[in-house]
Amino acid sequence: MTLILFLMITYGVLLFLPLIGGLFSYLKDRNEPIFIDQGRIKDPRYFSKSFAKLFFEKWSNYDRKGELVISKSEKVILADDTEIYTDECDSIVVAERHDFIPNKKVNFNKEVMVLKNAYIYGEIQLRAIRAQGDMIIGQGVKIIRWIDAEGYLFIRDHCDLGLSASSASILSVGKNVHFKRMFAPIIYLAMPIIKPNNHSDYKYSLLPSSIRRDVNTVNTFDIQGSNIAEFSVVSKKDVKIFEDVVLQGHIKSEKGVRILDNSFICGNVFAKDDIYIGKNVIVKGNVFTHGNIYLEDEVTIGQEHHISSIVAGGRIDFGSNSKVYGYVHSELGGVVFRENISQVERDDRIAKEERKYGVSDEEKFHHVPHTKNEYNYEHPIGFRFDSTLTEVVVPSGVEYIRRSMFFECKNLTKVTIPESVKVIEDFAFYGCSSLKSVNFESSINMTRIGKSAFENCSSLESFEFPDFIRRIEPSTFSGCSNLKDFKISPNSFLENIESHAFKCCINLEQFYCPDFLGAIGLSAFYNCINLKNIFIPKTCREIGDYAFNDCKNLDISGLHPDILSLFKSIKGSPIISGDMNVKA
Repeated sequence: MTLILFLMITYGVLLFLPLIGGLFSYLKDRNEPIFIDQGRIKDPRYFSKSFAKLFFEKWSNYDRKGELVISKSEKVILADDTEIYTDECDSIVVAERHDFIPNKKVNFNKEVMVLKNAYIYGEIQLRAIRAQGDMIIGQGVKIIRWIDAEGYLFIRDHCDLGLSASSASILSVGKNVHFKRMFAPIIYLAMPIIKPNNHSDYKYSLLPSSIRRDVNTVNTFDIQGSNIAEFSVVSKKDVKIFEDVVLQGHIKSEKGVRILDNSFICGNVFAKDDIYIGKNVIVKGNVFTHGNIYLEDEVTIGQEHHISSIVAGGRIDFGSNSKVYGYVHSELGGVVFRENISQVERDDRIAKEERKYGVSDEEKFHHVPHTKNEYNYEHPIGFRFDSTLTEVVVPSGVEYIRRSMFFECKNLTKVTIPESVKVIEDFAFYGCSSLKSVNFESSINMTRIGKSAFENCSSLESFEFPDFIRRIEPSTFSGCSNLKDFKISPNSFLENIESHAFKCCINLEQFYCPDFLGAIGLSAFYNCINLKNIFIPKTCREIGDYAFNDCKNLDISGLHPDILSLFKSIKGSPIISGDMNVKA
């Protein structure tokens, strides 16, 4: 009897154990239909940045004798002094003072470093090239390893981009161009004229929690006559999204995915087999597959200012007039708009191509329109490193400019901030080195400007500090080397100037501290070498060490005796150092 009972229990366990495991896996899968950790993606400009780091470490000590030790000793040719190259150039080429424009036919078998702009036309083959400015690659040019530009990178038709093509700004790719990896904040594919793109207001924050499983179609009939599907799809079958459907979730298929014309996918698309994307489709998330990806014309992958990825274990074939915001990787290589033309026609086009220098106005991306949702929607990337921004008008109704939102937008020159804004968070405009003016329509609601918010904004010339902010936080204006006119109203509520707040503001000449000021922090005005006049009220009870170190032109003769006593007590005291103009 005991043996029979044991066998029955064993049989039951063996019978139900797989079902329990399957149920656990099913419930676990319900929680996250797709998760893609963007933080684990390797820097797509890794090759170029690594080479540039090594190059600049050595270049400052280059003796101009024709050899430079980078990872090993290499021969160097200065392009500024060279008009004609041999057919096989086996030296590193450096274009230092002028744009790089090589002669018609040459193979560059070592790296090319261009400190200005580069214009490459004719029968040229490049192992690797980096430009600190803009770069135009003419028809038929072949890249063996990588190509990268800090500015605009324009690739004309019939090129081979080797292992990697990237830009910190904009990458525009012509027809019949072969690639393996591409990256830029925005990539234009077989698009004759570059112009801003206005998406609808669908955001990742709208992604629904509901999931439909093992469906193979989504059409207006499936969603009760509506064109909006408020769910994600997780399926073991092939999945087809019909025309004009807006899917607010993700797609995950154990087989293939086909998205028909004019559809809109708010989330990510993942498949094990091939993915087909029809005309005028927008996918706001990432696209991954183990198979191939085929895209028709006028497709958009990603959304402005948010880096997305399109990755295939096989090939990627793009149609014309398409855009990708971020990263493209094709394990087996890909092509942009494969043209069905003969070799004779191709060669004839290359021979007739005119050399065009500079980037035309119609190709540039001067101003990016913004919406209130983009500010209120918290995203880990924001507008960081967006070199296409030249002017920002913050929409009315926005209350917070988020942390690091415009971090190192190096071409941003002007910002307009509406009355509704209450807080500019930490590092919001850090490193915006071209920023000249910050205009408050009204600062009556402004209560905080965060630490390092305008640090290293080296072109900023003037700033009108809002009345109701009680402290200037650490390093808020540190490194603003052109800041000359800093206005504080006599009605200001300012109580504290914290550490390093104006460090290295070398053009600041005078500073007025309002009547309620209580403390000036460590190194607050360190190295403000042209600071001549400052008013500090007798309410101030603390001055930090080195607060005025190297302020050699400062006249403190009119200060209250209690304030002079504070000066005498600190390290790096201007009185002790004898550098100040102090009258007996």
